[in-house]
Amino acid sequence: MSERGDAQVVFLGTMGLPEGEIRDLAAGILGTGFSLRFPALVSVEPEAIIAQAHDADAIIMSNLPFPGSVVRGCPRLRLLSLAFTGTDRIDLAACQAAGVAVCNTPDYSTTAVAEFTLGLLLAVLRHLPEALVAARNGRTWEGLAGGELAGRTVGLVGTGHIGLHMARLLKGFGCSLLGYARRPSEEGESLGIFYTGLDDLLVRSDVVSLHLPLTDQTSHLIDQWRLALMKPSAILVNTARGGLVDNGALADALREGRLAGAGLDTVDVRPPLPRNHPLLAIPNALVTPHMAFATREAFARRSRIALENVAAWRRGQLQNVVAQP
Repeated sequence: MSERGDAQVVFLGTMGLPEGEIRDLAAGILGTGFSLRFPALVSVEPEAIIAQAHDADAIIMSNLPFPGSVVRGCPRLRLLSLAFTGTDRIDLAACQAAGVAVCNTPDYSTTAVAEFTLGLLLAVLRHLPEALVAARNGRTWEGLAGGELAGRTVGLVGTGHIGLHMARLLKGFGCSLLGYARRPSEEGESLGIFYTGLDDLLVRSDVVSLHLPLTDQTSHLIDQWRLALMKPSAILVNTARGGLVDNGALADALREGRLAGAGLDTVDVRPPLPRNHPLLAIPNALVTPHMAFATREAFARRSRIALENVAAWRRGQLQNVVAQP
């Protein structure tokens, strides 16, 4: 704490809202007893993060890694409030060992990601990027006839909040739904999802949409062998984590016509992508720069939840906990 007893709260990374709006939110959620700092962090290097946050009691962070060296370089830190959901870039063991509680912001981007996933799928099906180029170059629709989503079988790999929201949207398009999850969801079944094994889902689906976290168990879950199970006419959509897919094998499958298309908001490297990334040169791969979560509404939700995590910590009532000492 500072000399006047305020908890030092440091914001790291882009929250997506102006600082003034966040301060207004904080005034209503935190009240007094907190000092907020918004450093202009320009590097993801551990030394740069430590320099900005070494005296923090609590950190609200977005889109940055938090390795063990940073944990140890912030000796006063007691709360890491993540303005995102996944924890694959956070050294949770180091946080626990140092007495740092870690909370996240669940469900803040469910609507944003599900809607974006649907849009990405429709863009691939209807060749929208190519259509934009055609229109700007004075061409017609010739050669750009696409397919309809209605009547297709969509396989949802993962049926958490986002997967279930996708199911609700896809029902309106008249899709048949397959699902793969560690634990089938009763809500998913009520939405018409038929749960099956992953390999069976890949064989039967016209569209495969990934909605899993990245873990040791899910890394390269969709590899060369599993890509070969998919129909040559199928489309793969990934708005979850790039590491779920062997991107080299995917590039080969698309290039060789063993897969009809892919819509990818995440690949094996984080944006900005190198210009020579193999997937960028493949016409039937629509790649976007990890933006499915990025809506004004989602930014407001995650800022509010991240601040509420800090308020709960100060009261001694942790919420949205993913790791604690």
